[in-house]
Amino acid sequence: MDAVELTRRLTGMRLITVATVTADNRPLTGPFDGYFLHGAWWFSSGPDAVRIRHLRARPAVSATYLPGEELSVTAHGRAELFDLHGPECADLRRAMLDFYLPKQGPAFQEWMDGLVGGVGVRIEAQKLFTFSAA
Repeated sequence: MDAVELTRRLTGMRLITVATVTADNRPLTGPFDGYFLHGAWWFSSGPDAVRIRHLRARPAVSATYLPGEELSVTAHGRAELFDLHGPECADLRRAMLDFYLPKQGPAFQEWMDGLVGGVGVRIEAQKLFTFSAA
């Protein structure tokens, strides 16, 4: 699958599983609303979330999008953390609004605008693996 096809197939929100590492080197995974923007996975969370604390201390991260047997996209790399309301996260915020405003209405934007300390995360992939059966 080339980059154009990958980008076409990863539009909108895609549920991804993100893996971080605990202080005693245990892996911890969990789901996030992922957005594939400009060739990188992005997601967001609160500043005190367990995985955000892990990434602040140990930025090694992996994420996988696996909607079924026909497609898989896995990124391994380093997490870069940003203020969700800062300019670096403008595309992430726009993608979140594009996805959730039609579903939840203006209340979603009010909620997002009111988040204090929200963190946007970009995975700077050192390796990106894809599989497509189609």
